[in-house]
This record gives sequence, structure tokens and C-alpha cells, in this order.
Amino acid sequence: MARHIHILSEQTIDQIAAGEVIENPASVVKELFENAVDAGATRIIVEILGGGFQSIRISDDGSGMSDEDAFLCLKRHATSKIRSSDDLIHLYTMGFRGEALASIAAISQLTLNTADQDGRGVEIEVKGGDVISTQPSARPRGTTIEVRSLFYNVPARKKFQKTATASSAEITRVTTLLALAHPHVGVELIQQRKTLFNLRSAAKETSLISLLQNRSAELLGSHFDSHMHSLYCEENGYEMHGLIGDPCLTRYNRSGQYLFVNARPVSCFPLAYAIRDGYGTRVDTSRHPIYVIHAKIDPTLIDVNVHPQKKDIRLREEEGLKVAMRTAVNRALQRSEEPPGFEIQIPSFTLQESENRNFDKEALQIKHDPSVSLVLTECSMSSSCEKQEQFSFVDQTKAVGVFEHYLIVEAQSLPQLISNQANRDGVFWIDLLAAQARILFERLMREQVHPEGPESPKGQGLLLPLTFSCSKAEAEKLLTCLNELKTLGFELRSIGPTVFMVETIPSAVEEREVRDILEALLSSLTDDFDIHSPLEKKIRKCAETICRVSRSRSRTFSLTEALKVFHALIQADDPLHCPQGKPIFYHLKKDQIDDYFHA
Repeated sequence: MARHIHILSEQTIDQIAAGEVIENPASVVKELFENAVDAGATRIIVEILGGGFQSIRISDDGSGMSDEDAFLCLKRHATSKIRSSDDLIHLYTMGFRGEALASIAAISQLTLNTADQDGRGVEIEVKGGDVISTQPSARPRGTTIEVRSLFYNVPARKKFQKTATASSAEITRVTTLLALAHPHVGVELIQQRKTLFNLRSAAKETSLISLLQNRSAELLGSHFDSHMHSLYCEENGYEMHGLIGDPCLTRYNRSGQYLFVNARPVSCFPLAYAIRDGYGTRVDTSRHPIYVIHAKIDPTLIDVNVHPQKKDIRLREEEGLKVAMRTAVNRALQRSEEPPGFEIQIPSFTLQESENRNFDKEALQIKHDPSVSLVLTECSMSSSCEKQEQFSFVDQTKAVGVFEHYLIVEAQSLPQLISNQANRDGVFWIDLLAAQARILFERLMREQVHPEGPESPKGQGLLLPLTFSCSKAEAEKLLTCLNELKTLGFELRSIGPTVFMVETIPSAVEEREVRDILEALLSSLTDDFDIHSPLEKKIRKCAETICRVSRSRSRTFSLTEALKVFHALIQADDPLHCPQGKPIFYHLKKDQIDDYFHA
């Protein structure tokens, strides 16, 4: 009988292990960077070519390795971090599994150059996990690892990687996180032979909060440089240091939140929620505060072995830690709100009546008769509409009124497209935000088919341009996507390393929403704005984001604004669904109303 079960080859096993640890070039940077930190490095240089697919070179001034250790470190499960399984609950290092170097070497061409004392070292060449050459080298103490042709022998994996541009942006983001996680270590990032940032090292005794203040200002932008409050707490064995943003400095999403546990950047929802709870009612429920927080926790109380890449952690005494974090955030905000010895002086003043009190009160009265037929002027969502003509949709549409972002109209007065013979009674509720998203989506799609048509230009110029500040990693994303954003109606111009001037915005966007929309788009730029992504996908994403941000701000409409949106919606190719496919109209029948009131 034929045998169906067999033992995998060592090469296949190594490539499978590499798939668990190495997702992309940024994973390589993270693993090698943390190895350098564990080696006691005070300065780490990261050099990238071709988004990391061509070359990743990381140099450090750590303890280095002897010839014998240099050979052993390339073997799977070879590590200096632990001796037995008992050590897993007392981890004080970043890496401990001994899989990183072996996994990277299995899917690349790797050069390891290391020395544990000045002047005498060893250089080892590895290809696909096999050592192909060894020679002595003269170098100062430390280690340099160069990874070339990543994924060259696993084409199926390489085919599903992002573009080099997107990979470079991800490497910048990961290196930024690591630089914040280890603020004492000097970090230099060089992409395509251009230095993106060069951070100096600091003495171990330097205050962690002071280091975070300097490093946050350099890496995260000007909004992390002002209106930030120091946080320090040592309670029940937990120690916390960091910076938290003023309640007025909030974001639409969580992109401004940086949490580190024992110097490891982690995703831990219980702690994130505890920080949010610490703000209490100071922050709207739809907004998210910004912060950079380091938490030191006894290693026996956390499990970092949950995820192969150690992105997530599990807490053993979760409730106690959440209480400590919540208390620390609340105290930091209270100190800033009630500074000691500060007294507000309120100057005395008197009110004088205006001499001219004659004005026409009747002119302020706004009268509206919903039974009057509505004849509206066609208004394109573009600010440069050249042609205006009168249009009457059915000439009998009767608006009952507006509630927040919903327009209510009588069902019998709507066009047959929406209200057929089966639902001519009752009223229709129209989601105006979803309607705007549909209008914007179709307008942008038409502009791509007829780029010189009457609806161009694609945005409205701002009389006073807005400034948009972001982190170094976000700035790298924006620089690579300026043309894509211009297609969608946003025109931005770089005026500094992390500052942009917003000169034009889509006409459907309010100025107060620009920052939130750009931050929301930034979080998806790497995926949805990839150069190979279909244009329709990018436009749909932009329309959805604008709609979502408007909802978060509880935007309201006047009756005139609502009717203009409704008029434009009727002209859409699909007025019934938003770009996500969700309904725009809801029919509330008269029978349903009668049933509710038991009529």
C-alpha cells in the first residue's frame, strides 16, 4: 500500500518557519533591530534599498559575536536569551526564540559580519539557508547584517508583497515605533541613500519622559510637541512613563496612539481602553486621544509568546493594571487642569447698549410652507459650476423637514424611481451623508472618464490654505501619494519634513473635516492607495471616508442644503445605494406609524 505521509525536508521546514516570522521587509528590520538592542547597542543604522526587497543593511555597536557563536546563530532555535522553558516567564529581552536569523537566511542572500572585540571578526555568506563562504574580517566591535534579494527563492510569497514604495513606508513606520520604544538608543534610517532621520543616543540615567518629549517631537510631528502632558505613575508594582495629549488634541482614529510594554510596541486593547477611560468625559466618544506611553510590568504577569511576531500580549492581572493606567491618565490631566498657585484674574467690564437698535426683525423670520412645490436651481457639487439651469424634480416633491443629517419627504411626491405604486404612502427618510458619498463617488468617476469636462477642476481652492502636520512615517506615505490624492480633489504641497500645505479640497468636504479625512486616508494609503490598486477602489475609499468622518462629527443640514443634496442625488446613476452598497432611503409606511400609536 502506498505511503501518503512523509517527513518534510529541512529546506521546506525553514521556509514555513520563515513565513510565520517574516511577513515582509519591515518584519526583517524589526527582528534585526531588536537583536541589536539585545546585544546592548547604543547606536543602530538601518539602510534600505528598493523597499527592502533589494537590500536591508543593519549595523550596530553592540557586543558582537565570536566565530563560534556567529555560526550557531544561523541555526534554528539557537539563542542566547533563554536556557529552558522556565525562562519564558522571566523574559527581559526583545527576542528569545532563536528563529529570526535562521528564518531570514532561509529566504534571502545574507551576509553576517560580526566581532566581539575591536579589529578581529568573521564574515559569513549565506544563500537560502546554506553557508557558502566564511572569511575573517577587520572591523570594530559590533554586528552588521545585510539581507539581499528577499523572497528570491519563494516567488509565491514575493508575488503577494506590496510595492517597493509601500514597503518603504511600512519600514519607516516600524523603525519609528522601534525608535520610540528604545529612546536611549541612537537610530539612523537611510532609505534609497537618503537620511530620513538621525536620532542621537542618550545616557541611561536620562529621564525617560525627557527622552520621549525630544523623540516624539522629531518623529511624530509638531502636534506631539505642544499641549502634551507628562504622565508618571508607580503603583502596585506597575511603573508608567509617557506623554498624553490634551483633550483638545484628538484624532478621528487611533493612529496617534503609541503603547509600549517593557520597551516592546504592542497591541493591547484592555490597556488602550483603560487609557481612553482615564480621559472620562473630557473627550467625545467618537474621538481618540493621542499618547506615547511606556509601561514597565513584571515579566511574570504578561505573556509575549501569544503571537509569532510578538505583536500582541496577554495580561495575567488585567484588572489591576487597567485601574493603575486609568488612574495615571486621570491624575496627569488633573494636574494640567489645576496647576498649583495659578489664579485666574477676571477683569471687570461694563456692557454698553448699541446706539443703532433699529433693525428689521421681520427680515430675520424664515417662513416655510412644506406644501409649496419646490423649484430648485441645479447645483453641481463642484464649486466651478459654469452652467446653471432650473430643474423641478416632479414639481410636487414635498419636504416634511430635516432631522440632523436626514431629509424627510412625503412618499407620494417622490419620483417613480424611488417610490413605486407599492409604497406611495407614508414618508421616506433620506440619509444625506450617504447621499453625498454617492454623489462624490460618481462625480469623481466621471472626472476620470472626462478629465477635461465641465466638472473640472476636481476641488475647491482655499482662500487661506490649511497646514497639516503628521509623523515622519505618515509624511513618507503622503509624498508617494500626492498625485493620487490630487485625483480625488486634495492638493497638498510639502513645506517641511512633516508639514504640508493643503491648498485644494473636494467641494463636498468642509474645512473642519480635512484633518480627520486625511488621517483616515493615511491609515489606508498603504493598501487601498497602492499604485496597482484600481482607480475605482481609491475613489470609493475616499467617498466612504468623507461620509464616515462626517458621521463622526454629527454633521447637520439646513433644509436648503438638504434639498440641494437630494436634487443632485436624483441625477445619480444609482441614487438608492451609497458606495458601500448600503441603502440611502428608508420607507416608513403609514400603517407602521398607525400601529405604533395603536390607531
